[in-house]
Amino acid sequence: MIADSLSRFAHGNTLDSIPPEVRERAKYLILDAVGIAYASSTYEFARTTMRALASLGTGDGAVIGFPERLTLRDAVLMNGALIHGLDFDDTHLTGVVHATASCFPCALGMAAHLGRTGSDLLGCLRSGNGNGGAHREPVNRGAAERPMSSDEIVSKYRQNAGLALPPGKAEQVRDAVLGIDRGRDARSLARTLALGT
Repeated sequence: MIADSLSRFAHGNTLDSIPPEVRERAKYLILDAVGIAYASSTYEFARTTMRALASLGTGDGAVIGFPERLTLRDAVLMNGALIHGLDFDDTHLTGVVHATASCFPCALGMAAHLGRTGSDLLGCLRSGNGNGGAHREPVNRGAAERPMSSDEIVSKYRQNAGLALPPGKAEQVRDAVLGIDRGRDARSLARTLALGT
């Protein structure tokens, strides 16, 4: 029964079925996750994990903050490790989960692999997060008991991305993420998120 309900929800999920405010919030949470991934990429655990996964083989999967490519499976794993690496990504208060840390790497990897659009990626992200509630109640652990504003997320992103990105690249990535539903394909977004491309 649960699988039937989830499959009906996912199958009927389109960008148009996502309320505009949830869609907009999702883009900012992706930006937050990407900023955390860039910051994480500067730590030794990230380089060690990348070396270990690369030793298993390479592929076409883009990794946030790294020029190297991995297999789809390993790129999704690495991106999830980077986003969750510093444990400052979005948290859903009622579920105490970091929905974007697990759902965004999967949505990005699959959408890029299948040549889908950024809009498809957002729809997939919503499917992974259930009813989209995770995009309504996120907070930054340690912050006040309220969701971070879009301006706060952008400021946090700039600080985090600035640890790993050359000048000008952080703004390019910000614009790509916030414009994800404006005709951009997921493969080009994934390439933009990887360094050196």
